Amino acid sequence: MNNYILKLIPWACFLALGIVAAWQASQINSISFDPLGSKAAPYAFSGLLIFLLLLDLIRNGFRANKDDTNHSITEIISVISVLSMSILYCLSIFLFDVPFSISTIFLVPIVSWILQPVMSKKTVLTRFIFGTCLGVGGELLFTKVFFVDLPTIW
Repeated sequence: MNNYILKLIPWACFLALGIVAAWQASQINSISFDPLGSKAAPYAFSGLLIFLLLLDLIRNGFRANKDDTNHSITEIISVISVLSMSILYCLSIFLFDVPFSISTIFLVPIVSWILQPVMSKKTVLTRFIFGTCLGVGGELLFTKVFFVDLPTIW
């Protein structure tokens, strides 16, 4: 598959995700005690995602390098795997009520293994620790500070 087309597939998926996230954020009702409103963070993240994608398209997308080579099947599989894991992560949290921290603890090492399959035991342990800190810290931040209704373990 051509390198240019391979770059556009995940780009288009993330652009669609940004647009859908912005549309879904517009459906959120504001909470009276939240000074920013509950729409601010989703709007900001979807806007940032769309902005960065458009910036990438302007900087890199309109020019196709003649020396671009075709990607190997393992690179294509890793791109599809990371996108699939991201979708499963979201589905596990919002459809199956798996706690945010548990989903994140498993997502971080799995995605890092997909991106770098050969790791030492120390690296695997480091990624599990990072996933645990990100999962538990993110869950506490979102549920206790920002009052986001997420499935939790507590």
